[in-house]
Amino acid sequence: MNPQIRTTLAARDAVGPGSGRLSPTTVTTVTVPPQDLQRLIDQAVSFHLLVAPERSAGDPTLRAGGQAIGYAATQPLHRLELTLEMPSAAGVTGANTVAEKAGSVDFRWIFIDREHAARPDREPPARPIDRSQSQRFVMQRATFRIGSGADGFHSFGTGRTFPVADGGPQLLVGAVGNITEGFGRFQNHEGNYTLAGELTPEGVFSGHIMVRILDFDGTLRADDIAAPEPSRDPEPAITYLTWIAQKDHERSDLENTVSLAPHGQPRGLNIPVGLKRVWADFSLQGGAFRGRHLRTGENIGLEIGFGKESKPRTALSGTQLTPNQFEGVSQYSFYGPDGSTVGTLTANVLEGRSIHVQLPGAPGSPGLRFGYFGPIVHGTGCFKGARGMLYGTAGSVFMPPPGTHVISNLYIARLHDPDGKWRAGGGHEGRKQTINLPPPPATRKPDPTFFPLIKRKDEYVETYKRWREGMKTCADRFARVIAETYNQRRQMGEFEGWHIDPDKLRETFQAGGVKPFDQATFERYAGRAKGVFRTYKLDTLEEVDSASLYSYWDPVNFTRADGRIYKQIIGSDTAYYEPDKLPPLTDGKVDLLVNSWRPDVGVTSWIDIWQKRRHIRTSFAYKLPAPYEILWFVKDLWIDGQEIRNNVFMASHEWKEVLNGKMCYLMVATFFELDFDRCYIAIHGDTFWRVRYEEETEQTGWFRDGG
Repeated sequence: MNPQIRTTLAARDAVGPGSGRLSPTTVTTVTVPPQDLQRLIDQAVSFHLLVAPERSAGDPTLRAGGQAIGYAATQPLHRLELTLEMPSAAGVTGANTVAEKAGSVDFRWIFIDREHAARPDREPPARPIDRSQSQRFVMQRATFRIGSGADGFHSFGTGRTFPVADGGPQLLVGAVGNITEGFGRFQNHEGNYTLAGELTPEGVFSGHIMVRILDFDGTLRADDIAAPEPSRDPEPAITYLTWIAQKDHERSDLENTVSLAPHGQPRGLNIPVGLKRVWADFSLQGGAFRGRHLRTGENIGLEIGFGKESKPRTALSGTQLTPNQFEGVSQYSFYGPDGSTVGTLTANVLEGRSIHVQLPGAPGSPGLRFGYFGPIVHGTGCFKGARGMLYGTAGSVFMPPPGTHVISNLYIARLHDPDGKWRAGGGHEGRKQTINLPPPPATRKPDPTFFPLIKRKDEYVETYKRWREGMKTCADRFARVIAETYNQRRQMGEFEGWHIDPDKLRETFQAGGVKPFDQATFERYAGRAKGVFRTYKLDTLEEVDSASLYSYWDPVNFTRADGRIYKQIIGSDTAYYEPDKLPPLTDGKVDLLVNSWRPDVGVTSWIDIWQKRRHIRTSFAYKLPAPYEILWFVKDLWIDGQEIRNNVFMASHEWKEVLNGKMCYLMVATFFELDFDRCYIAIHGDTFWRVRYEEETEQTGWFRDGG
């Protein structure tokens, strides 16, 4: 992407930590290099506070008409230092250091109706507390006093409760707060925070607060931060992990793409962001607050997010009184030393609030500051079985594609961790430090059942090269016909197909198709996913057949000495099968696939079908511009022992997207006759098919939402 971008804005901003809905407003023109915008939004101080579950004298319960409607309590604040260790082959861990007392906070929480529009300038109509179901609440006034109490801020916010589903006494909470007025060193500074933790039966909060305050004049930040003084951990069964998500404008795989509704209207964005290690901290020197300049570290993974507005925005929204409201789903993949994914977390962001920001030096730029929270709903790899909350604070500047997007999104995962599975060594008195991680993936050997498939792929290397050369020679005509064929039929069925740009597709074919290994696309999903295949008539678009397939993608990638990286995949019409639990192939219960990448031929696949009839296929793939987007060309080789001698290829356009709150892998396939000698292309047959795979998630049953 050009480092200096001049763009006409057709929208104000994105919603959600990972994606946004486009909203037409007054047209504005901004010319600012992305690196300068990044520097501006990072002129903020971010820090962690831990709230100890202690209360002042007296009953904190607020009552009306004899019923409990909320709580009011003053509680101590502690400095909290969080460090994410570099992910290893064994997984992801973090060091948590609870440090010295850093002040106090006065909370006043009132429970409200789910649809009430809370504001700081008016008292809400209260509702009785019901710890058995999820409820919204308003922090009508929360005052933070840092250090000796001379520095701090007043705030207002909203959140919701999450009863633990297994019948335990816990009532988890998440909330987003906005600073309404600062005093002392925080005077004339704006900012926000997000909290997550537990609301005890006694009415006090125990948990973490992530604070982010704008600091354009640099008065709150310094480099000489005193080391923390460790103290007792009041949450020995909780581990906090932190990271930051930022754009890298030199990476084409991190460019945003517009998500369109069936009628062609923009409904949001697909926004990929790189994950990095981060350090955010503060200290009290002589009782005065000193925040650390934001420091980021190594690249450790990828976020892919999708979101929507919870309520339509207006010309008056995006302010402190009426912030924009958003929700969404995001997946976070963490990479080990060899680039393989060691674990993923998927979170459902239930509440988010964003407020417009005027950035000095970039007048008219669509700046935002925001906070958000929601439960972790799924984990894989080292995060299998993870239970907890995902939340954070962020600053961004967003311009719709092809404009620029810069962001610094500070994330926290609050994990239930009684065995210390995600806690790195050191940090706390009396903290159990046993690390109970699964063995590194490299210790598991590949299944010999798949070796014949890899051998055949080796034998087809020259064929793959010849096919790619043919696509390159015929790129202009092939790209135009393929894009036109798919774009004409994309707005139909249970999901909308993605638009294919014929010019970009031609450039992809002309480049030869062999790109460096793309970890995220190669592992488009891992584990179990059920696909529904629907066949349609090309002329009438009538559905004529449907069938289901249960697919298991081995989470482990295997690497050979020749540089081939491959993945074992099993498909079945009846059930999920894993590589080490396969029935005899002659039983006809499973099909085998091997996807692989090799430096000289790129991504290819070999498919050995045993169900219903013997059928052998192979294919080669091209990475398309969007994250997880790929185009396969599949060729039948043998059916029932008879060699197939024709020029027919199935072209399958595939991508990943969240539909109805579920992560899905989507495919649209059409058959073409391709003659590489004459550059002839024509649709073959009278049908095409569409597939929707839904990734299986582990239902932990930990959160229960009464709404």
